[in-house]
Parts: sequence; structure tokens; C-alpha cells
Amino acid sequence: MFRTKILSQTVTAFGLSLVLLPLSAQAILPPDVVYCEAMGYEFAIEATPAGSVGVCVLPDGQRVNSVDFVAGKVATEWSYCTRSGYEARYVDEPGGCRNCLVCVMPDGSEVEVTRLMDLNLLETKCGDGTCGIPENFQSCPADCPSGSVDGLCDGILDGIVDPDCQAGEDPDSLLEPDSDDDGVRDDDDAFPQDPSEWVDTDGDSVGNNVDPDDDNDGVPDAKDAWPLGRFADLDPASHFAFYYIETLERSGVTGGCKPDSYCPADSVTRAQMAVFLERGIRGSGYVPPPATGSVFGDVGTEDFAAAFVEQLFADGITGGCGGGNYCSNDPVTRAQMAVFLLRAKYGAEYRPPSAQGLFADAPLGSFAVDWIETLAAEGITGGCGDGNYCPGDPVTRAQMAVFLVRTFDLSSIFQNGTPAKVGLDPM
Repeated sequence: MFRTKILSQTVTAFGLSLVLLPLSAQAILPPDVVYCEAMGYEFAIEATPAGSVGVCVLPDGQRVNSVDFVAGKVATEWSYCTRSGYEARYVDEPGGCRNCLVCVMPDGSEVEVTRLMDLNLLETKCGDGTCGIPENFQSCPADCPSGSVDGLCDGILDGIVDPDCQAGEDPDSLLEPDSDDDGVRDDDDAFPQDPSEWVDTDGDSVGNNVDPDDDNDGVPDAKDAWPLGRFADLDPASHFAFYYIETLERSGVTGGCKPDSYCPADSVTRAQMAVFLERGIRGSGYVPPPATGSVFGDVGTEDFAAAFVEQLFADGITGGCGGGNYCSNDPVTRAQMAVFLLRAKYGAEYRPPSAQGLFADAPLGSFAVDWIETLAAEGITGGCGDGNYCPGDPVTRAQMAVFLVRTFDLSSIFQNGTPAKVGLDPM
């Protein structure tokens, strides 16, 4: 992505040569990250079998390689050039701009896009609160305190185990007993008496070194791109929706809320729901037609998921929230979700059979009761517990994963054909 030459402190990034201040004073910022965020798009890091890849999330839902995007190799319709009325052109010329995007000016001249936008690719100075390349604890302790991830094992006895150190390198790691002498302190060792094991990701009492499926998601480690689980905020051993969330991610319907997180307890918004449902119906690679901005009064062409929202309307799955609006940022309730899921599964004309009074808090005649009981009859939900459905509660991202996997039968993503736990738990 970029190259730093320490002695001369010159950085070449996408054809730009930048002279840096001394290492302790300044650091380069990744041009693809700066460009993506300057355009108002979300930047994320996604894990792939080939390694971590930066992606830029575009308004139409595309997730493109961020390095290729700033270079003008992909999605130029969303580039600064195109959106500013200039022609966008990819250039790779020896002696000139290498692997970069240029905007063609009205007079025919060409200007590299980050120069035209006057983007600042340099950190200000040591002490700005950002531990960036090439800063570390030694060169800038103000930004990279001991124990921070900075590529440097500081080896200081300060009560903080440096994550950049290997086992035994940091004297702090030796303060606690290590009964089996495997380099892992007893309080961090799942098997303190077994020198061959120290981690048990899924809590099944089988150490990761011999366990063929460390996260117990049904996919053998040898075939699993994320053998310890895709998201850091999900415990394979305890989270009720772990298997369903993993399935949803493998199906390509979601990449999480952050590079390594799923945010399972967050509520699902109506905009997010539109993306989930359309990808569930048509597959992870589906890209809807561009939004027109004329369907809902509160959904403009540049709004997040606008194209998915308008497609959901075109499919007859939603008519909005009333008054000609869609209410994109409102949370989806469990009652509303029952309607959305069954329409997505069976089509806009579907009408469920009459309710029989299954849930105590969803009486006959109440909103969506027919849909709620049909959802339960199909094994998609068991309610929220104690004979209730909780129709007015917002749907969480974890619950959404279970609903989608069961509705669209996405469990075939797993090697054994179904998630390891498929009982109809309260949901």
C-alpha cells in the first residue's frame, strides 16, 4: 500500500512522494483509509483466507478493496472525480503516476485525486494521541504507551504484559506461576497442568492444539477461514447465536458492524434490515438498481442502504412507516420482523392463516399476530420466553441472525448441513 524508507524518511504512496519530519514527529497515514473516509464512506478491515483486506463500503452497499478504490481500479462511479463532474482515469506510467487515480480537468490536464482533494496523509506530530506508522513505545511513548500494539516488545517490568512480546520475552509475564512451564501463566491457561495445551476456545474441555473444530461451529479448522470464530465480541462457548451469526457471515449477508465485531446486542435498524432481507432473498452478491430518491420522502439517493430500501418497496415487502416515509434509523420490532420475514420468504401476496392465541402478549386481533404465530409454526421463533413473544421489543443483531438463517435456510453453509445447535430456543 505504501513504502517507508527510514533513512531518508521519504514515503511513496500511490505515486506521491512525501517528505516526512523525523520519526518521533510525524507518521504516514494509509492513503486508502484517508481517501475512503474523506469521501464520507465507511472503511473496514475484513479477514479473508488470503489475509486481512481493507474495504471501502460504498453507498450502494458495495464493499470494494480500498487500495484498488483509491487507485481508480474499481467503482470509479463513486470516486471523487466522477462525483465532482470530472472524468476518472486509472494511470500507471513509468516515470509518472504509478497505480493511481487521476481526474481529467476541463483543460485536459490530469491531477492525482488525493492532490486534487488536498488530503493530508501525514500525522501531525508525536503527542497527537495516535500511535501510527512508524511510531512505537521507543520513538513516541506519548502516543504508544507500554503495553500498546505497536510492533515493539518493550521488555520493561512495569506490570503490563506487552502484546507484541513472545512467550517469556516480557518479564511481566513471569510474575504469575506457570505450573506446566508452557510459557502461559496459570490464570491465563485453560489447562494449567498440561504443557501441550493452554487454550480452549469453545469450552468443550478439548484444547485447541488437538481439537479439530476449535470454535465448534461445525466447520473443521482445516476448512475454516476463521477457526477461532469470525468476530471478537462473540464467545463460541457461551453466546446463544454464535452458530447462526457465523452462518450469516459465511453466507456473505453481513461482514459485521466493525472489522472484527458483530455487535450482537445492537438493535437492527430498518435500513439495515432492508440489506439483510434483500441479500437473504437474492444472495450475498446482490446489488440493487441505484436509488431514485423518489420512493420515500426521507430516503435520498446518497443515504445508507437507499437502493436496498427502494428495492424492498418494489418487492412489496414494505410500504414504509407512514406519511410517505421509511424511517430508516428506527429499530425494527419483533412484530414488524415477523411480517417482513414471511413476505420476504413467500412474496408480497402472502397472507398467513388466522392466529389461535399462541402467545400471552400477542392476543387475537393485535398487530401482526397472524404473522407472529405463523413464524412460530414454521420453527423460526420460539418467542422470547415464558409463553410470550415480546412483539414491541426491538430485534437485536443476534436475533436477526437466527431469524435469517432459519427463514432462508442458510445453515447449508456448514459442512455438516446445519448449525451445531438448532433447538428452538426462545428467540
